[in-house]
Amino acid sequence: MHILTPTLSPTAPSETEAASNPETTPQPSPTAEAQPTSSLPQINPEAEFSGAKRVDSMDNPALWYDSSGVLPDTEYLKMDISDGVMTVTGKLRLWDTWWISGFSQENFYIEMETNSGNCNPDDAYGMILRASQHGQPTRGYLVAFTCDGTVFAKRLESVNPYTSISILNPTETDLIYSGKNQTNILGVLLDGDTITIYPNRRYFTVIRDDAFSYGRYGIFVQAGDAGNFSYSVDEIRSWGVQD
Repeated sequence: MHILTPTLSPTAPSETEAASNPETTPQPSPTAEAQPTSSLPQINPEAEFSGAKRVDSMDNPALWYDSSGVLPDTEYLKMDISDGVMTVTGKLRLWDTWWISGFSQENFYIEMETNSGNCNPDDAYGMILRASQHGQPTRGYLVAFTCDGTVFAKRLESVNPYTSISILNPTETDLIYSGKNQTNILGVLLDGDTITIYPNRRYFTVIRDDAFSYGRYGIFVQAGDAGNFSYSVDEIRSWGVQD
């Protein structure tokens, strides 16, 4: 088991739902040792988790409405749900942007079935997990794939000022289908202080971090240098983890 330790990332200006992400010189980070795909453990959530199961098949837009009763369309983010598909657009280049749903969980496995759309290599799509309750300062874990086939994770500590900790620097893996219009499943198991990432239900790495033990979930998007990046979500599924 490979344990990754966090490193501080640069701060940036804050916004309620988005924060800028200026380009910086990448720093090396620990990575899991390369293994043949066929040898990596595969997770089977239906068999492994007996807690409550929740499925969002993108047929109820109200689960994602803002306080005005509509899906968001701001200077940072646009969301649309139609025909059982959610489309998420990050409008500003190099900005971390998220939108948080309503219900909270403590220990759980969650997976998001996505399509990368007409992406550029540096566009990223994923989830915010264990996010703060409504009305509280925003924080949580950001876990994402990039179009060119890397996975990364951050601990979002503040949006005013924007402060995030890299708990997994962008790391390439052939477990992700890279490129345009690719279907991937981003799976994450949060159990106590461990965060285990499963691209397409295959084990990738485990991170140990105890900053946040409970919270809501939502979608995340980071448009790359070109800006205005859209991806789609077919379904989000979660299972509770029981002791």
